[in-house]
Amino acid sequence: MSSNVPPSGSHVSHPSSDYVDNSIGWADLDKKRFFLSGAVVFMGVRCVVYPPGLIKTRMQVDTPGEKAYTSVRQAFRDIWRREGFRGFYRGFLTVSVAALPSQVLYMTALENVRAHVRPFVARASFLGPTQKEMVRNLCAGACASLASQTLVVPMDIVSQHQMLARGEHRRGGMEVLREVVHKYGIRGLYRGYLASLMTYAPSSATWWSAYGAVKPRWSEVASAVFPSSSRTPQDFEHHPVVQAVSGATSGAIAASVTNPMDVVRTRLQVTEEKSVSSCARALYREEGAFGFMRGVRARMLQTIPVSVMMISAYELVKRMSIAPE
Repeated sequence: MSSNVPPSGSHVSHPSSDYVDNSIGWADLDKKRFFLSGAVVFMGVRCVVYPPGLIKTRMQVDTPGEKAYTSVRQAFRDIWRREGFRGFYRGFLTVSVAALPSQVLYMTALENVRAHVRPFVARASFLGPTQKEMVRNLCAGACASLASQTLVVPMDIVSQHQMLARGEHRRGGMEVLREVVHKYGIRGLYRGYLASLMTYAPSSATWWSAYGAVKPRWSEVASAVFPSSSRTPQDFEHHPVVQAVSGATSGAIAASVTNPMDVVRTRLQVTEEKSVSSCARALYREEGAFGFMRGVRARMLQTIPVSVMMISAYELVKRMSIAPE
C-alpha cells in the first residue's frame, strides 16, 4: 500500500501461497514519527472535509418542513448567509481535541490486526491474492473502528449538537457536554453507541475491503494506459494516483452502502428516540424508504474527498515513518 518499496522486513512471501505483501507493515514503522506526523497531516485534512460533514448531519436530522434543506447547494447557501464562514466549523474544536487519541487507537488497531491476520490469510489456498487482501483489510478495518468508537461516540454527540445550532447562537463544547450529562447522565454521552458500531464498523470494513479489491484493478488500468517493460501492474499499486483513485472508489461504495444506518445513528444521538429499532420505524413512518438515504449526496461529497485525502495522507505518513534498519 505504499508508493515506495518498503524495507525487506515487510516484503513477505509465503511458500504455500502466491500471496505477496509488500506494503509497509507495523514492524517497519518508527511509531513516534508515525503518530506525530499523522496528527499534523490529518488535522489539515480534517479542516478541508469538516464543512461537508456538517451539512450532511443537518440534512440527515432535518424533517420535511419549512426549514428543511432540500439540497447540498441550498444548505451551503443558507449556512453562509445566516452564519457566515464560522458556521461551517461548528463543533470543529470538539472534534479536533477528541480526534487525536481516537486516531492513534484506530491506526494502532488497524496495522496490528493487518499484521496478525496476514499469516492466516496467506494459508487460505482457496482465496486468490485479491480476495486475501480484501479479507485482511476487512478484518483490520472492522476491528480498528470497534476499538476507536469508545472515544469517538461522546465526541460525535457533543459536536453534532453544536452542528445543529443554527443562527448566531454558538454553543461551546463544554456547554453542550454539561447539558447532555445533566439531562441524560453519563449514559447520554453514549446515546447511539450500538448504532455507531453498526454504522462505522461495517463502513470501515467495507472501505478497506473495497480498497483491497479495487486497487489491483486500477493498477491494471494504469499499466494498460502507461505500458512499461520495467513495471508490472503490481508496481502501479504503489503509485499515489492509483491509491487516490482507489480511495475515491472505496469511499463511494462505503458511503452508499452504510448511509441508512448512518441516518438512524445521527437521529438517535440528537433526538429523543430510545433505540435503533424505534428510530428506524419512526423514520420509515415519517418519510418512507427515501428517508434512509437522506444526506447521501452530502455524505458522498464528504466521503469521496475524505477517502482520497486520507489514504494519500496515510500512505505518505507511513512512507515518512519507516524506521531505519
